[in-house]
Order: sequence, then C-alpha cells, then structure tokens
Amino acid sequence: MQKRHKTTVKKRVITEKAMIKAIEKSYGIVTLIADRLKIQRSAVYNNIKKFQLNELIEIERERLVDFAESKLIENIRKGKETSIIFTLKTLGKKRGYIERQEVEATDPIVQKVLSMTEEERAARIEELKKRLLSHN
Repeated sequence: MQKRHKTTVKKRVITEKAMIKAIEKSYGIVTLIADRLKIQRSAVYNNIKKFQLNELIEIERERLVDFAESKLIENIRKGKETSIIFTLKTLGKKRGYIERQEVEATDPIVQKVLSMTEEERAARIEELKKRLLSHN
C-alpha cells in the first residue's frame, strides 16, 4: 500500500490595501477579485468581512449598474427594440407600460382572498398561523 501524504495549502495573508486594490474596478464580481489576488472565492468573502469592505463592494456593483444603464441607453438610441421594451416595462410602469395578467377566479375562496385588502390578508394569515400552532 502506498502512503498518502497530506498536502497542506499555505494560506495567503491578504492585506486590506491589497483587497481594496483588487476590488477597485471589479464591479463587485467576487470571482474577478479572487483571480486578481490568486485566492479562493471564500477567502474573498472572509476578507471582505474581516476588513468591513461591504460598502466598497456595493459601490462597485452600483458602477456595474451604471455601466449597464449606459449600454441600455446606447441600444435605445440605436433603436434596438428589446432595449426599448425593457425600459418601458421597467421604468415606464408609472405611464402604464406594464404587462398585466388577468386572473379569473371561479372558486369562492379565491374570490374572497382576492377581494381582501393587504391588511385583511395579513390578519387572516396570522390567524391561521395561530390556529395551526395551537394544534401542534
């Protein structure tokens, strides 16, 4: 039988400065940050927590959204129909650009639930939870 040798992985110590540099212009993409630092994704998450860099990650993700919006605007200017429809469905909701699904309820219970206000539904759910818990 062959003896198995334990392989030990040397843990790289990452500085806060190195983390910040890797996060910059990463759009908050953890795989990209890990590749830059040559560490595992889990180590990136650990270091984000350790150095309290969640806010920086969020700032980078906002940069990604800004970039995506600029590309969307470019596509709208080029007349790309998909981008136009997407924009109207998301940003144009207040103007009525939404797809509505009509739900036909023939079941009297479903009709009653659909006629309830949000508050009435929430109260009914709580009441049912209490009843369920009291039977256990």
